[in-house]
Amino acid sequence: MREDDYSPPRTGPSPAEALSVAPAGGEHQLAPRAAITEPAASAERALHIEVVNRYFDAVDAEDWESLADVLHRDVELTACGARPRSGSEAVMAMFRKVFQRFPAHSDRPTRLIVEGGTVVAEIHFEGTSETGVEISFEAVDVFDLRDGRIIRIAQWFDSAALERSLSAAD
Repeated sequence: MREDDYSPPRTGPSPAEALSVAPAGGEHQLAPRAAITEPAASAERALHIEVVNRYFDAVDAEDWESLADVLHRDVELTACGARPRSGSEAVMAMFRKVFQRFPAHSDRPTRLIVEGGTVVAEIHFEGTSETGVEISFEAVDVFDLRDGRIIRIAQWFDSAALERSLSAAD
């Protein structure tokens, strides 16, 4: 017998058999999928997506009242190249300051991944700086939600490349 012909003896059900359930009649059927297909999980997932989409709409429009509606009062923000912010007023003040540098801007989520109370958003950012420099880059935002509001935001992008792009045009 060649070495590549060897297969260890089976001591239990095959993987396919382990994933199936035998009803009284003896025929095997696949076991039901995980709870994510249950209505409550789907409703929670839809709510999280809606909240994150409202966040992006508010940020793009610089609609601070609508942004306040989706942020938990104890929200925490960690963004590349900036000190952490705590509380909805501090977070909104940071966004106001950032967008002073980019009077024209658009954050467009290109992909959302939802797991429990967390939404990960891949983003395409385009903007024009206050000095007329056109900027485009990819980013990732990670949102944690509680009670239908955003409690934590972590923003990931190449802040050094952004600063180089802005300073090269000056």
